[in-house]
Amino acid sequence: MTVDINLYVATQQKIEIPLPSIYSPIIAGAEQYTGEVYQNYLLDNTGDNISNLNKSYCELTVLYWIWKNSTNKYVGLCHYRRYFFSSLFRRLLLEPISEQHLQELEHGDVVVPNKRYFRKSCFDDFSDFHDIKDLISIRSILSYYDSRYLPYCDIVFNRKWMYCYNMMIADKDTFNSYCSWLFPILHLFDKDYKHQYNDKYNQRVDGFLSERLFNIWILANDCHIIEKPVYNIQENILLPTAKNAIKKIFY
Repeated sequence: MTVDINLYVATQQKIEIPLPSIYSPIIAGAEQYTGEVYQNYLLDNTGDNISNLNKSYCELTVLYWIWKNSTNKYVGLCHYRRYFFSSLFRRLLLEPISEQHLQELEHGDVVVPNKRYFRKSCFDDFSDFHDIKDLISIRSILSYYDSRYLPYCDIVFNRKWMYCYNMMIADKDTFNSYCSWLFPILHLFDKDYKHQYNDKYNQRVDGFLSERLFNIWILANDCHIIEKPVYNIQENILLPTAKNAIKKIFY
Protein backbone atom coordinates (compact mmCIF):
# COMPACT_ATOMS: atom_id res chain seq x y z
CA MET A 1 0.00 0.00 0.00
CA THR A 2 1.29 3.45 -0.92
CA VAL A 3 1.57 5.96 1.90
CA ASP A 4 1.17 9.66 1.12
CA ILE A 5 4.31 10.72 2.95
CA ASN A 6 7.14 13.17 2.42
CA LEU A 7 10.25 13.26 4.60
CA TYR A 8 12.03 16.58 4.18
CA VAL A 9 15.81 16.71 4.55
CA ALA A 10 17.12 20.04 5.87
CA THR A 11 20.46 20.72 4.22
CA GLN A 12 22.91 23.30 2.92
CA GLN A 13 25.01 20.83 0.99
CA LYS A 14 24.66 18.06 -1.54
CA ILE A 15 23.37 14.82 -0.04
CA GLU A 16 25.82 12.07 -0.86
CA ILE A 17 23.73 8.94 -0.22
CA PRO A 18 20.88 7.66 -2.38
CA LEU A 19 17.51 8.40 -0.77
CA PRO A 20 14.16 6.68 -1.34
CA SER A 21 11.58 8.62 -3.33
CA ILE A 22 9.71 9.74 -0.19
CA TYR A 23 12.59 12.10 0.69
CA SER A 24 12.77 15.73 -0.44
CA PRO A 25 15.98 17.68 0.21
CA ILE A 26 15.31 21.32 1.06
CA ILE A 27 17.83 24.13 1.45
CA ALA A 28 17.56 25.49 5.00
CA GLY A 29 18.10 29.23 5.30
CA ALA A 30 17.81 29.67 1.54
CA GLU A 31 17.16 33.41 2.01
CA GLN A 32 20.82 33.99 2.92
CA TYR A 33 22.27 30.87 1.27
CA THR A 34 24.98 31.61 -1.31
CA GLY A 35 26.04 28.07 -2.22
CA GLU A 36 25.01 25.86 -5.11
CA VAL A 37 21.33 24.96 -5.45
CA TYR A 38 21.21 21.36 -6.58
CA GLN A 39 18.71 19.97 -9.05
CA ASN A 40 15.29 19.10 -7.55
CA TYR A 41 16.16 20.58 -4.15
CA LEU A 42 13.42 22.66 -2.56
CA LEU A 43 14.05 26.07 -0.99
CA ASP A 44 12.71 27.13 2.39
CA ASN A 45 12.33 30.77 1.27
CA THR A 46 9.38 29.96 -0.99
CA GLY A 47 5.72 30.20 -0.04
CA ASP A 48 4.95 31.10 3.58
CA ASN A 49 8.36 30.99 5.28
CA ILE A 50 10.75 32.25 7.98
CA SER A 51 13.92 31.40 6.06
CA ASN A 52 15.61 34.64 7.19
CA LEU A 53 15.61 33.34 10.80
CA ASN A 54 17.78 30.31 10.01
CA LYS A 55 20.81 31.47 11.99
CA SER A 56 18.92 31.06 15.24
CA TYR A 57 16.20 28.63 14.13
CA CYS A 58 18.42 26.10 12.30
CA GLU A 59 16.28 23.27 10.86
CA LEU A 60 13.16 24.91 12.32
CA THR A 61 12.91 27.13 9.23
CA VAL A 62 12.27 23.89 7.33
CA LEU A 63 9.87 22.66 10.03
CA TYR A 64 7.92 25.91 9.58
CA TRP A 65 8.00 25.55 5.79
CA ILE A 66 6.56 22.01 6.02
CA TRP A 67 3.82 23.25 8.35
CA LYS A 68 2.77 26.05 6.03
CA ASN A 69 3.38 24.54 2.60
CA SER A 70 3.27 20.73 2.57
CA THR A 71 -0.02 19.00 1.69
CA ASN A 72 1.06 15.40 2.28
CA LYS A 73 -0.94 13.20 4.66
CA TYR A 74 2.23 12.31 6.59
CA VAL A 75 5.33 14.47 6.88
CA GLY A 76 8.67 14.32 8.60
CA LEU A 77 11.90 16.20 9.17
CA CYS A 78 15.45 14.87 9.16
CA HIS A 79 18.89 16.34 8.48
CA TYR A 80 21.43 15.97 5.69
CA ARG A 81 23.59 13.89 8.03
CA ARG A 82 21.00 12.42 10.45
CA TYR A 83 18.27 10.03 9.38
CA PHE A 84 15.86 7.57 10.91
CA PHE A 85 16.93 3.97 10.31
CA SER A 86 15.01 0.76 10.88
CA SER A 87 18.09 -0.95 12.36
CA LEU A 88 21.84 -0.70 12.87
CA PHE A 89 22.27 -3.10 9.95
CA ARG A 90 20.43 -0.68 7.64
CA ARG A 91 22.70 2.10 8.91
CA LEU A 92 25.72 0.05 7.85
CA LEU A 93 24.16 -0.20 4.40
CA LEU A 94 23.35 3.55 4.41
CA GLU A 95 19.66 2.79 3.84
CA PRO A 96 17.47 5.26 5.78
CA ILE A 97 13.93 4.37 6.73
CA SER A 98 11.70 3.97 3.68
CA GLU A 99 8.02 3.80 2.86
CA GLN A 100 7.82 0.09 3.64
CA HIS A 101 8.87 0.79 7.24
CA LEU A 102 6.06 3.32 7.68
CA GLN A 103 3.13 1.29 6.38
CA GLU A 104 1.68 0.86 9.86
CA LEU A 105 1.62 4.56 10.76
CA GLU A 106 -1.75 5.67 12.07
CA HIS A 107 -3.28 9.05 12.82
CA GLY A 108 -1.78 10.34 16.06
CA ASP A 109 1.44 8.32 15.86
CA VAL A 110 4.66 10.30 16.22
CA VAL A 111 7.97 8.77 15.14
CA VAL A 112 10.83 10.17 17.23
CA PRO A 113 14.55 9.41 17.67
CA ASN A 114 15.50 6.89 20.33
CA LYS A 115 15.98 8.54 23.71
CA ARG A 116 19.30 10.20 24.33
CA TYR A 117 20.51 9.77 27.91
CA PHE A 118 22.45 12.29 30.02
CA ARG A 119 24.47 12.01 33.20
CA LYS A 120 22.42 14.80 34.74
CA SER A 121 19.02 16.38 34.30
CA CYS A 122 18.02 18.00 31.00
CA PHE A 123 18.01 21.34 32.83
CA ASP A 124 21.57 20.92 34.12
CA ASP A 125 22.77 19.52 30.81
CA PHE A 126 21.46 22.62 29.04
CA SER A 127 23.30 24.85 31.51
CA ASP A 128 26.61 23.16 30.63
CA PHE A 129 26.44 24.35 27.02
CA HIS A 130 24.02 27.30 26.89
CA ASP A 131 22.76 30.25 28.90
CA ILE A 132 20.39 28.72 31.45
CA LYS A 133 18.44 31.99 31.53
CA ASP A 134 17.04 31.04 28.13
CA LEU A 135 15.52 27.82 29.45
CA ILE A 136 14.16 29.64 32.50
CA SER A 137 12.60 32.16 30.10
CA ILE A 138 10.80 29.34 28.28
CA ARG A 139 9.25 28.20 31.55
CA SER A 140 8.18 31.79 32.26
CA ILE A 141 6.53 32.04 28.85
CA LEU A 142 4.65 28.79 29.42
CA SER A 143 3.38 30.13 32.76
CA TYR A 144 1.34 32.80 30.99
CA TYR A 145 1.02 31.45 27.44
CA ASP A 146 -0.40 28.07 28.43
CA SER A 147 0.10 27.12 32.08
CA ARG A 148 -1.32 23.63 31.46
CA TYR A 149 2.13 22.73 30.17
CA LEU A 150 4.05 23.76 33.31
CA PRO A 151 3.89 20.36 35.10
CA TYR A 152 5.15 18.64 31.96
CA CYS A 153 7.86 21.26 31.56
CA ASP A 154 9.14 20.45 35.05
CA ILE A 155 9.09 16.72 34.36
CA VAL A 156 11.13 17.14 31.17
CA PHE A 157 13.60 19.53 32.79
CA ASN A 158 14.23 17.09 35.65
CA ARG A 159 14.54 13.82 33.80
CA LYS A 160 17.80 12.51 32.34
CA TRP A 161 16.80 11.75 28.77
CA MET A 162 15.34 13.52 25.79
CA TYR A 163 14.20 13.09 22.19
CA CYS A 164 16.75 15.18 20.30
CA TYR A 165 17.46 16.80 16.93
CA ASN A 166 14.00 18.31 16.24
CA MET A 167 13.31 15.24 14.12
CA MET A 168 9.86 13.68 13.82
CA ILE A 169 7.43 11.92 11.49
CA ALA A 170 3.69 12.35 11.99
CA ASP A 171 0.38 12.79 10.23
CA LYS A 172 -0.04 16.37 9.04
CA ASP A 173 -2.79 17.15 11.59
CA THR A 174 -0.55 16.19 14.51
CA PHE A 175 2.40 17.97 12.90
CA ASN A 176 0.31 21.13 12.45
CA SER A 177 -0.89 20.97 16.05
CA TYR A 178 2.68 20.89 17.32
CA CYS A 179 3.88 23.72 15.07
CA SER A 180 0.92 25.95 15.89
CA TRP A 181 1.93 25.62 19.57
CA LEU A 182 5.72 25.84 19.13
CA PHE A 183 6.24 28.87 16.91
CA PRO A 184 4.19 31.39 18.94
CA ILE A 185 6.27 30.44 22.00
CA LEU A 186 9.52 30.98 20.11
CA HIS A 187 8.17 34.30 18.81
CA LEU A 188 7.51 35.43 22.38
CA PHE A 189 11.00 34.35 23.39
CA ASP A 190 12.55 36.27 20.47
CA LYS A 191 10.52 39.38 21.24
CA ASP A 192 10.88 39.58 25.02
CA TYR A 193 13.84 37.48 26.15
CA LYS A 194 16.40 36.79 23.44
CA HIS A 195 19.76 38.55 23.77
CA GLN A 196 22.92 38.75 21.66
CA TYR A 197 25.18 35.70 21.57
CA ASN A 198 28.89 36.01 20.90
CA ASP A 199 29.42 32.55 19.42
CA LYS A 200 27.76 30.99 16.39
CA TYR A 201 26.86 27.86 18.33
CA ASN A 202 24.62 29.67 20.80
CA GLN A 203 23.15 31.88 18.10
CA ARG A 204 21.17 28.71 17.30
CA VAL A 205 19.30 29.15 20.59
CA ASP A 206 15.78 28.73 19.18
CA GLY A 207 16.75 25.35 17.75
CA PHE A 208 18.11 24.19 21.11
CA LEU A 209 15.07 25.43 23.01
CA SER A 210 12.67 23.75 20.60
CA GLU A 211 14.22 20.36 21.34
CA ARG A 212 13.09 20.78 24.94
CA LEU A 213 9.72 22.19 23.90
CA PHE A 214 9.12 19.21 21.63
CA ASN A 215 9.57 16.85 24.58
CA ILE A 216 7.19 18.93 26.69
CA TRP A 217 4.53 18.92 23.97
CA ILE A 218 4.87 15.17 23.35
CA LEU A 219 4.42 14.43 27.06
CA ALA A 220 1.58 16.87 27.64
CA ASN A 221 -0.43 15.59 24.68
CA ASP A 222 0.08 11.91 25.54
CA CYS A 223 1.22 11.16 22.00
CA HIS A 224 1.62 7.60 20.81
CA ILE A 225 5.39 7.47 20.43
CA ILE A 226 7.27 5.20 18.03
CA GLU A 227 11.00 5.34 18.70
CA LYS A 228 13.40 4.72 15.84
CA PRO A 229 17.20 4.82 15.85
CA VAL A 230 18.78 7.93 14.37
CA TYR A 231 22.34 7.75 13.10
CA ASN A 232 24.72 10.42 11.89
CA ILE A 233 26.01 9.06 8.59
CA GLN A 234 29.20 11.13 8.93
CA GLU A 235 30.18 9.54 12.28
CA ASN A 236 31.67 6.24 13.29
CA ILE A 237 28.48 4.45 14.34
CA LEU A 238 29.94 2.16 16.99
CA LEU A 239 31.17 4.76 19.50
CA PRO A 240 27.98 6.88 19.92
CA THR A 241 25.82 3.74 19.92
CA ALA A 242 27.91 2.20 22.70
CA LYS A 243 28.04 5.44 24.72
CA ASN A 244 24.27 5.87 24.69
CA ALA A 245 23.75 2.22 25.68
CA ILE A 246 26.07 2.71 28.68
CA LYS A 247 24.28 5.91 29.73
CA LYS A 248 20.94 4.13 29.50
CA ILE A 249 22.15 1.48 31.96
CA PHE A 250 23.98 3.65 34.48
CA TYR A 251 22.25 7.04 34.39
